[in-house]
Amino acid sequence: MRSLPAVLLLLSTACTSGSTGSLPPASAPGPYLLQYVGEYDGPSGANYSRIVLHADGTMEVTGAGQTLQGNFTGSGRAGDATATAQTEDGRTIALSFAATSPTDVPAQVQMTIGAQTLVGPWVAGGESMCDASGGTWRDDDPDPKTGLYCTCSASDVYMPSRGGCVASTAGNADPDRRRLSDSAQDRAGSYEGTGSISSLSLSRDGTYDVTVDGGHDAGTWWDAPSLTGAGPTIDCTGAVHAFRLVFGSDGAVTVNLGSGHTETLRVGR
Repeated sequence: MRSLPAVLLLLSTACTSGSTGSLPPASAPGPYLLQYVGEYDGPSGANYSRIVLHADGTMEVTGAGQTLQGNFTGSGRAGDATATAQTEDGRTIALSFAATSPTDVPAQVQMTIGAQTLVGPWVAGGESMCDASGGTWRDDDPDPKTGLYCTCSASDVYMPSRGGCVASTAGNADPDRRRLSDSAQDRAGSYEGTGSISSLSLSRDGTYDVTVDGGHDAGTWWDAPSLTGAGPTIDCTGAVHAFRLVFGSDGAVTVNLGSGHTETLRVGR
């Protein structure tokens, strides 16, 4: 299975001249860049705490107690994961993107600004998400027109942050996030553990909250392909942690936190 390509993501903080408060008109990114559009979160107290890229080419950059509006544009070329962003205070910023490629936990999309890394709290795209959302996965080579391995129907666009192939929208609205499958929604609820994860709450809208080693994290969860002989499987990706849940027939939930670290959760009281 291929996920988003591992292309290094850097945001150059070098500024060029620009008029404060003035932004060029926004334009929607091409299909290849659109797969990276979404929210990215940084650690509490970091210089950049959140950056949100929208499907219409607009963005918000939050840091140092303020939120700035901005636009970003790409070349539109297949395979080009770079863009140029401009914020309302006149800064011009170069962007490029990366996805992790672990073998035992969900892939995460990352954004790096200098020495700081921000993480997308959503499951990176891949074959299972493409198939589950009605797309067609190309096993060998990407679509030469878009550079994507996932081909959606003519009326859809590919946005992993929204769940895969989703209906495109007019105007400046981001597409709605895809609804979880009925089988996945049946897994929604509260779970408790005695290891690193003490509590986990899966909501039916595809979001979750978790306490890991005493710290809070939140993100989105999605159906994952079950391993041979394993029960129903769910991928969870947050701003800090990514982990995989396997549901057993006895009510126990095995959590894979990566690097061979597994533990068990039970349905909460």
